Amino acid sequence: MFKMFCVTNFVIIFLLLPQQKSATQISTPKSSLTDPATTQQLFEQSVPNRKPKRDKNTNPRKDVDLSSQFLPDNLPEGDPVHYAYPIFLEEPADNFVVKSKPAELQCKVAHALSVHFQCNDEVQNHAVTENHVDPETGIRYTEARVQITRDQVEEFFGDYHCACVAVSGQGALKSRLAYVTIAFLKKEFEVPPYSDQSLEGKQVELRCHPPKGKPEPNIYWLKNERKIDENDQSFIVTQEGHLIIVSARLVDSANYTCVAENIAATRKSTPAEINIYVSGGWSSWSSWSSCSVSCGKGFKRRSRVCDSPLPLNGERPCPGQSTQKKNCEFNCPGENGDWSTWSSWSTCSPECHQTRRRNCDNPPPSNGGHYCFGVDYDTNDCSGGLCRRTVWVEPSIAEESTDSAPVASSEIALYIGLSLAVVVFLVVILVALSLLRRRRLPSGYTLTQSAYEAQHHKKVLGYSPDITSGGNTELTSVCYEYSYPDSNSNTSKASYGKSVSEHHYEQPMVILPSRSPVDSIVKPLISDTSSSSTGGNISPRSAGTFDRSPGILQSSTPIPRNTSMLTETLFTKWASVTSSGARITLPESNISLTVPEGAIGPGQTQDVFISVIHDTKSFPDLQPGQTLLSPVIICGPHQASKKLKKPVILSFPHSASLRQGNWTISVAQATDGDNLSWRNVVTLGQETINSPVYTQLDLNTCHIVADSLSSFALLGHSTPNPPAFKSLRIAAFAQEFPQGSDLTVRLYCVQDTDHAVKFVTETEKQFGGRLLDKPVSALLQYGGQNLRLKLERLGEGWTVQAGAELQEVPFSHLWSNNNPSLHCSFTLRHAVPHIRSLNMQVQICQEGNTNKCLLKINTNISASTGSGHREYKLRPSSSGCSSNESYSCGTVFRLPTQTKETLSRMLDAPVSIGNDWRMLAERLNVHRYTAFFATRPSPTEAILNLWEARNRESNATQGLLNILRGMGRFDAAHLLEHDLQLT
Repeated sequence: MFKMFCVTNFVIIFLLLPQQKSATQISTPKSSLTDPATTQQLFEQSVPNRKPKRDKNTNPRKDVDLSSQFLPDNLPEGDPVHYAYPIFLEEPADNFVVKSKPAELQCKVAHALSVHFQCNDEVQNHAVTENHVDPETGIRYTEARVQITRDQVEEFFGDYHCACVAVSGQGALKSRLAYVTIAFLKKEFEVPPYSDQSLEGKQVELRCHPPKGKPEPNIYWLKNERKIDENDQSFIVTQEGHLIIVSARLVDSANYTCVAENIAATRKSTPAEINIYVSGGWSSWSSWSSCSVSCGKGFKRRSRVCDSPLPLNGERPCPGQSTQKKNCEFNCPGENGDWSTWSSWSTCSPECHQTRRRNCDNPPPSNGGHYCFGVDYDTNDCSGGLCRRTVWVEPSIAEESTDSAPVASSEIALYIGLSLAVVVFLVVILVALSLLRRRRLPSGYTLTQSAYEAQHHKKVLGYSPDITSGGNTELTSVCYEYSYPDSNSNTSKASYGKSVSEHHYEQPMVILPSRSPVDSIVKPLISDTSSSSTGGNISPRSAGTFDRSPGILQSSTPIPRNTSMLTETLFTKWASVTSSGARITLPESNISLTVPEGAIGPGQTQDVFISVIHDTKSFPDLQPGQTLLSPVIICGPHQASKKLKKPVILSFPHSASLRQGNWTISVAQATDGDNLSWRNVVTLGQETINSPVYTQLDLNTCHIVADSLSSFALLGHSTPNPPAFKSLRIAAFAQEFPQGSDLTVRLYCVQDTDHAVKFVTETEKQFGGRLLDKPVSALLQYGGQNLRLKLERLGEGWTVQAGAELQEVPFSHLWSNNNPSLHCSFTLRHAVPHIRSLNMQVQICQEGNTNKCLLKINTNISASTGSGHREYKLRPSSSGCSSNESYSCGTVFRLPTQTKETLSRMLDAPVSIGNDWRMLAERLNVHRYTAFFATRPSPTEAILNLWEARNRESNATQGLLNILRGMGRFDAAHLLEHDLQLT
């Protein structure tokens, strides 16, 4: 009886247990236990790999696996705890630690001597075990529980997992791994729902990407703080959690909130306002009215009303006209003409007659009526002594009187002719003297006698100023002299077999006159595109640009021909600006001047220019520790500022690395004249209501909003901690067709702007130099350490003298010196003449600065035409437009004038919830000093004008549309979408 009772209990256990593949064998199916002979085997099978004991009937005792599908014929006697593997009735499941509440794991095991938990190979001694007996089956089982705290999970690096370990006489058995994770739910939604508006009957989709969390949060939606029933046929919640309004109704206009919820927290998104509007429809046309006149030409009218249906929820009125007109005509009866009264008699004529007239206009004939009958002219003889008598004059006396008048008039004409001849002669003399004076001026680049001799002996082009030429000139660059043994350096020793006359300078010297930089900027009379070869005043083109022709350069102060040609054609741009505005751009420099629409009065035209100054004498003076961060730009003429009705925006690149260190940046301004007088007009972060300019500093570009045309420059000073970084551009140049066995590679260290590289490139072209490879950017840390340029690798066929691989540029020359042609050089010896390729690698670093860079040069120096010559495009501007455009990118202004005015009226008015021009400035990231915009007649227009200058990308208007929608200003967004045909 006892055996049968045990067999019956085992059968019940196996039928109730699920299959446990990770911890036990497959459970015994019900069909295998129906045979009475099979049930007897539950107590007779022994542990595997053990020698079985024999019972009284000498039957062998076998190992028993109670989780197997097939049981042995005979089962051993006694408690299964001693001869069978444990059976897991319940395995631990994955759980989460919620805030400070620990996670609890539990398991139930039958036929186990002991049960414990093991987490990450560590036994949990604080686990609690309890033994129980099933009252229905009588099966004894053990229940174990353990609590895992937050500290335990956080201290372990990686996934924290636990297993329930059961031990019986057969051995130990582990359950499946249960993972314990800290539950969390972040606050910010990855993509919150956005407000929108839609036409009635359209489908509306609200997208929602919940915050990241564990476990994955469940998503549901609230409509006006009430949960949406997912069974409502009007709404669909997708598997991703997005809400779809199937067919929008007026009652669906509400605030919708996306809710993400898990065991850790519940997060609600910002409510999205959905506005469902009804598009208005026209009623039927009314009947035509009667003609407005009863006689002649008139018109008829009919009308309709926008009430089928009425527009609701802010929708615009019905498109189209509400009234129509058409012409109508009725024949009127004819009216004959009639005479007016006679005029008074005229005075008597020499023939002794007088006349009078009348007109057929009282009334005039109309509608086929006939003309007046009779005459309109009447004559009469004079009477009453009114007739004048004719007196006979002697013929000789009459001739004398008529000849005297021509004599007097001919003398006056003679005097006028002589005066004009004298004036013309004086003008010719003055023009001739001016031309002779210009021809006597020295050219911009010359060679000294020693360099001239070296050129004939060595066939190497020398760079040197003509110090023997007369005139008041100055050097715009400094020649560096280093102590390394370089045969082509300024410190070449006689032991290398070269005389002083064979030396060539390490950088080209440019001779500029000591004069105001404004003197070189002269408005030409005729543009490049003009086909006329004669002088005269040519009317300027509206809002157009034109380059100065080198053949007609004029200046109040004589200037060298080469320098003026370089400055006038590449770094100066003129435009004739009207009320339509203009955008003047220097090619390949990312420098532009934006003149908004309406800045010049209607019907007026003003010539405006923008130019870059390279004369270091005209640069602003720097304070100790201060550095120049931008090109020095002049806008003019200054007299044109009187005509400006709106501020202009000057955009230019800067070399301040805003991601590293801290800067104190200020704007220097100077008005044009004989000498530029610079003054600090504003320091960023210290603006006041009296600041004359507004400065918007982006990552790579600076935008200055000013009320006048003048000169501007950006200056910077490093704060003590952390130090600031200035970005430099390192560019390598060499001769286009070198001759001889030596090659001098010049490395320029200039501002990290396209303009600086362009200026150096044009200067090098005048001496036959070219850019070897793409320049690289390097960061210069404020702190006084020199910049080191180390030649790390040199290709086959080239050598360099020992000790000449490393050069240093003093920190003060890079930080405080404004020389635009600052450089050093490496002199390479061509050891294998047939190898014409040059491969070298230069490391640029600074002691104490972790930022390093490599300048890699891979080029061909073959003297064949065009061999190895590669043109490198300058980097695109921050606005997204190509920087080599001569005027502008696409259209000058993206927003039409009418659209901008309407947006200004919408957003200028303050709103209680703040979604006016102040929020627009914040969303456009120009809210650093909003007091500037508050002082403008229209803050919104000033913000949009700055937006036009900052954003030149093709998708800029789409971004502005999204910003207006995000502000909740659907009226402004709808206007912009309608006027620009955006989608």
